[in-house]
Amino acid sequence: MLMRLWQGGCIKPMNYHPYNLPRLPRQRCAFMVVYADRQKDGVHFMWTPCTNTPLACGWCVGHAYVQELLEAACAIGCPAFVAASVRDHKTRQEAPALLIGKGIAAWEAYAVSHPRRLHVDLMQRLRLAKAEYDRLNREMREDAIRQVRERAFDGAM
Repeated sequence: MLMRLWQGGCIKPMNYHPYNLPRLPRQRCAFMVVYADRQKDGVHFMWTPCTNTPLACGWCVGHAYVQELLEAACAIGCPAFVAASVRDHKTRQEAPALLIGKGIAAWEAYAVSHPRRLHVDLMQRLRLAKAEYDRLNREMREDAIRQVRERAFDGAM
């Protein structure tokens, strides 16, 4: 199991292990830099691999925030998730603008070009989703324990 240092030098196991991305250790950062190439026939979006040397997590210093995103996603089971939304000014309702599919492969596909400007907002929403996920799991465990106790009590009589 991969381990990393965190908060005050304690050791914490990593939730995320590469699925479609190259195995660790990597020779180069797995991030894909996206840029717009303006040509006569319009704007073309191009991807070029990051050429920086990766850290132990497989991402360079500039893109290490992607590891945090993937670990947070794995902590809640990699659900389908709205990464960004837009507000319709007429109806004043939010609509999904960027949807990450369910599963680790979809999260990795999004993460390799995840823009830093969306990172803080997405991490806040993932933390809220994690709190809800933990609450639901706690309620399900409590219900299961209660049902087992009721069955044991009913069987004793």
